[in-house]
Amino acid sequence: MEKPFIKTGYLGLCIIIMSLVLLFAFPANTPHIPEGFFTPILAFEFIETQQDVLSLFGYENKSLRDELIRKMNLGNYLDYIFMTLYTMFISFFSISCFKITKKKIFLIPVFLSLLILICDAFENVQLLSITNKIDTGAFEKELINLYFFTWIKWLSIPICFIIFSFYFLKRNFFAKIIGISAYFSFFIGISAFYHKPYLCELLEISIAVNYIMITIYSFVQSDSYNYIKKQ
Repeated sequence: MEKPFIKTGYLGLCIIIMSLVLLFAFPANTPHIPEGFFTPILAFEFIETQQDVLSLFGYENKSLRDELIRKMNLGNYLDYIFMTLYTMFISFFSISCFKITKKKIFLIPVFLSLLILICDAFENVQLLSITNKIDTGAFEKELINLYFFTWIKWLSIPICFIIFSFYFLKRNFFAKIIGISAYFSFFIGISAFYHKPYLCELLEISIAVNYIMITIYSFVQSDSYNYIKKQ
């Protein structure tokens, strides 16, 4: 039987593998982490003040700081592979939905995925620039740019999932769960924007869960043409 999302499924597996690589590449802990966070790289992405940056990297201990910077930079370089994979995942799933339904709304995530990729890439440029300038503390501009690129990325991903929900909510029970979960991620994202940092970690988890569920769906779904007959 035809599996219209199988390429998306394979990309999902690559994303999971790359996530594990990044888990070991990025530092697992730091001397001090901003309140509400427990993942150093996520705290770094959402960081806003010079003092929080210096505290995050342990500015009082140069050897520790240098090691944390080395690991953070390594993770951010590897992240370019990760961002390419997950934006391709979004794009591939979007195109498959369009081919099945012929509805142009499913082309929107293709363009959003490009925006997400650009923002994520420039987010990493800011992060790498901050670690490069950490001795001077002259990274105010990078912090402003980081805020801009980070939030566009993190809010655009749930929007893509909501568009996918227009497909999922007309399918089977498991698909409906994915569709509902998309709205949950978006709600967390908006709430995190106004009440961060407490919900930023939950936002990351909810997005990861959506990726995993869509990956599973991509491997098991094989009745794409039934959708067309029901229209």
